[in-house]
Amino acid sequence: MAKTRQLTPDEVKLRGDAAALIREHLWQSKTPPPSPDSNPWHMGRELNVWTRLVHLGADPEELNGAIEFARSVIHQPDEPLRLTIFYWKGATPYYEQARAAWIRAQDDKPYQRHKLPPKVADVLRGMIDG
Repeated sequence: MAKTRQLTPDEVKLRGDAAALIREHLWQSKTPPPSPDSNPWHMGRELNVWTRLVHLGADPEELNGAIEFARSVIHQPDEPLRLTIFYWKGATPYYEQARAAWIRAQDDKPYQRHKLPPKVADVLRGMIDG
């Protein structure tokens, strides 16, 4: 996957959602955690890491889900975290573990029945009736 391609409209929306998830689940406030270097840390840097992970092949929806479960994997309930916990020359084991926890949580949700469009329902009914 290209490292600098344009994000799709769906990815742009999920990137915006990621900002709120980062504040809630990683930073646990509106204030960013301390910077790992001499440059200030801010949401723009977080979202650059998010975009980089997507360009490296992370599914944007799964990445956002992993953000929700990062604390359960890392076991640091009070310390503010940066999204860099998921990135070090590619995805980290923390990312894979948090992603897996999010996927398991999706499997645990009760099944919701969705109404089929009328034509699809007619075709399926015809297949059942033979």
